[in-house]
Amino acid sequence: MLIDRYLPQFDATQVAEIDVGASPEETFRAIREANLMDPVIETLFALREIPARVAERWQRKTHAPKPSRITFDDLLRPETGLVLLGVEPGKELVLGSIGRFWRADYGHQQVQASDFVEFHDPGYAKLAISLAVRPRADGTVLRYEARTQTTDLTAWRAFHRYWRGIHYGVALVMRHALRRIRQQAERHTGSAGPARRGTRGFFNEVVATRDEQTRVLPGDRFIADAVGSFTHAITVSCAPGDVWPWLVQMGAGRAGWYSYDMIDNGGAPSAEAVLPQFQQLGTGALFPGLPNMTDGFVVLDYALEQFLVLGWPDRHGGYGSTWAFVLEPAGPGATRLIVRARGGGGYRLWKLPTWLALRVVPFGHFVMQRKQLLGIARRAERHAQQRKQVAVA
Repeated sequence: MLIDRYLPQFDATQVAEIDVGASPEETFRAIREANLMDPVIETLFALREIPARVAERWQRKTHAPKPSRITFDDLLRPETGLVLLGVEPGKELVLGSIGRFWRADYGHQQVQASDFVEFHDPGYAKLAISLAVRPRADGTVLRYEARTQTTDLTAWRAFHRYWRGIHYGVALVMRHALRRIRQQAERHTGSAGPARRGTRGFFNEVVATRDEQTRVLPGDRFIADAVGSFTHAITVSCAPGDVWPWLVQMGAGRAGWYSYDMIDNGGAPSAEAVLPQFQQLGTGALFPGLPNMTDGFVVLDYALEQFLVLGWPDRHGGYGSTWAFVLEPAGPGATRLIVRARGGGGYRLWKLPTWLALRVVPFGHFVMQRKQLLGIARRAERHAQQRKQVAVA
């Protein structure tokens, strides 16, 4: 994707897709022409601007009147800090911004697109936003992705405090923006749209189906009576064989866990390539939980390109938790990656009592698991696409 040229590595991301009943050309045109303002977006922007408005009132300044119409092109102004990084006509456009977004004044840096990649001044965050289209049988898939990378640890801490508070609001804004783009594209074509799956992403991008949540999966047998079980899943746009190498090389000090590296990989970025030295797999192999650890998850069971089951041994010869990664074909060139984590009776989080751990773990696990699944999918899809391009060449 074009966004990979400008921000291949990042600390946080949001992804969403929506089906559009129009051609890729009409959809791409609508990205730049659609009026993004609606009551929900207006309200959320107004809430975000409260600190700036208070500061203006305190300094006896007047603020500009609210626009009734705004497009992505309208956002490319010095006061917004956004610049157009690149365009692949009819396929993808990428916007970028550098600033201290956690401050009331945003702290924007005015940089040219040519300087974006090389900017590394401490204390800032780099934001890249991609809007891309790809054809499907009865229309188009419109994809949004926002990536943020901080330039040092201080900025990382400030940004993540800020992000925890606003990312659901950002998700809601973009959900409505994508729908406005869809309305614009379909209005031009007079289409009512395909049989839609709704906006995919943010809240539902890693949700397992009812069948996936309830049926027996490989690995369940290692803990007979789990005190907790969490199942998530994602559809990856490539074959199981393209996803498998990324599972085999997981582990701190290996390829990483593809989640929040500052938390589970000592701050070292998870691998963006398949690493041949970690492609050998055997029962009992260790996947370290954290850097420099001599314990962690061990391989309990696996079937090549089908499933991988990891377990964390406890002191009694059993397993405190298991982690199963299951790959199932989901149509031509697609894979359903199902992940299930189960906790045994002896499982303890930070030595908390079980009743308290069961209330703390679900949220933390969802945050880390969501990030991991999105990371695996992105890497596998990109690598598979690169292999196809090389084969064609």
